[in-house]
Amino acid sequence: LLLDTYITALLEFEDYELETSRKIKENKNKTLEVEINFFSASDSFKAKFTLYKNKQGELKIINIIIDGINLGLTIYKFQDNLKNENYDLDKAIETWKPLYID
Repeated sequence: LLLDTYITALLEFEDYELETSRKIKENKNKTLEVEINFFSASDSFKAKFTLYKNKQGELKIINIIIDGINLGLTIYKFQDNLKNENYDLDKAIETWKPLYID
């Protein structure tokens, strides 16, 4: 659901062009990576989508990285923080610390 929300927000940008990489990378675990560039006259950013193909042959998004921000990892870490705060959403938000990776 959260990934659907991010995708919808990305698609609502007006006057953006999309450019996809012709190269689709298949990983050892059979996931696919597709890079997409969003650009306009005044701005641009890159996104990498990780997908898998289900038994029905449909592609499903399992992660998105936007300008280096790994949404899947961020969601996972926040869920972990929420659990540590006994599912108290206000406390989880209050104690949330960004994850820095060097």
